[in-house]
Amino acid sequence: MRLLLTSILSALVLLTIIAQWLKPAPPQDGKTPLVWVSDNNPERQRQITTFNQLHPDLRLNLDPNNTGLQKVIVQSSSGVGPDLCDSYSAGQLQTLVDTGIAWDITEPAAAQGFAMADKVWPGAAAEISYNGRQYSYPCNVNVDILIYNKNIFDRFGVPYPRADMTWDEFVTVAKQVTRLEQGGRDAVYGVTGLSWLHFFAAERGEFFSPDGTRLLMQGTPLRAAFQRHHDLLHVHRVSPTSLDITTMSGQGGWGAGNINLFADGRFAMVTIGKWVLIRLRGAHADQLKRLARWEANPARNPAERPVVLRLGSVPLPCLPGRSPSYLVGSRSAVVNARSTRRTDAVQFLKYLSGPEYSRLINEGVDALPGNPAHVNLGLREGVPDLAELEMHSNTVAAIQSGFGFRKSPFLLTSDVERLLKDAVNRMETSPTLPVTELLADVERSLIGLMQRNLNRDPALRARYRELTGTADVAAAHREPAP
Repeated sequence: MRLLLTSILSALVLLTIIAQWLKPAPPQDGKTPLVWVSDNNPERQRQITTFNQLHPDLRLNLDPNNTGLQKVIVQSSSGVGPDLCDSYSAGQLQTLVDTGIAWDITEPAAAQGFAMADKVWPGAAAEISYNGRQYSYPCNVNVDILIYNKNIFDRFGVPYPRADMTWDEFVTVAKQVTRLEQGGRDAVYGVTGLSWLHFFAAERGEFFSPDGTRLLMQGTPLRAAFQRHHDLLHVHRVSPTSLDITTMSGQGGWGAGNINLFADGRFAMVTIGKWVLIRLRGAHADQLKRLARWEANPARNPAERPVVLRLGSVPLPCLPGRSPSYLVGSRSAVVNARSTRRTDAVQFLKYLSGPEYSRLINEGVDALPGNPAHVNLGLREGVPDLAELEMHSNTVAAIQSGFGFRKSPFLLTSDVERLLKDAVNRMETSPTLPVTELLADVERSLIGLMQRNLNRDPALRARYRELTGTADVAAAHREPAP
């Protein structure tokens, strides 16, 4: 025991020394410094420069080296966390709230005019709130759409996808533009990026019962979504597995990964947000340079003429007889509850809701701004070959039918997402494994995690008992959900 206590004391002393070493120096220019943990997107410096110009008394700096969720939590707990950090999903925000890192900004947001009730897309509310309270503001919002390569459709003589397709009609189209028999660099898959999550959203499925006490892992919406995902991979063979993508990346081309392979003509369609234009603009520019070099070569071979991307887009398909339904995603900024500069940091969230920042988002094609009032501010035609305005209008149309999953106070959504991701990996490697068995395994594991949470927290356990009549999670799941 003495050895254990000595080890703990030594670790605490070491953390204190590290915290003091990492603590930023006092400002020398009279400005209040703010640190924002976010990714090192080229657009960040423009966004930061504009904020600093609008707030001459503040100095916002980017920290791109500590973007991991655990890093933010550990540093904040040690007293050296950032003033602001990004949350990349509703599940991450829930974790930041439960660990005491995310500051409740409901009242400041209402007072300063960027409350989620009227200054955020309704479908994005679940991404920035928890238990009805606002904890962040979107840096951007996104809804996936279907982007297609016109060159491939034209080559195979297949009509372009329609905006009113059902999922079954989509599969028919995907089969028509899939060419796997030749293999190698000539192989083309119908679609990439499409997953059970898109099908589940089309069903407007949920992970939890309305009161959050029961998991819905074996409900019809999730089973149907997983089965559709399975069939895309193993029955229809129109979508690649992770192993397929790794193999294709190793064969060379414009680059590795789904997006680069799409730009290189290996997929006819991709399910993704309009932010992908950031990457596709670069690919298109490279292709134009290759075309120019080819045209300047007197001995050019017409059969080797470089292909330049020509894109189109439509909203994702829907289910027969059902209204469209799409999952809204958001990268949002959170104020650190342990920061001594919380009030100043709130000014950055207000800036995110304003016209100056929204204009930068639209100019940089980084999805949509969080404030619907500024959705078209600064909009440009962009690259005509990439149908940028069409992608924008389809994204705006889709977000009108967007929503976010409900959360449970008894289990982190990130745990659900992690175990479902593991189930997808098993599905890819074991095609004969029934979907019902996969989801039953997921539910058993999640019931165990929920029970662990109740065992650790007496207040949580009492709340669960009040709602279900028992503190035994497995027993509660044997009864019908309310």
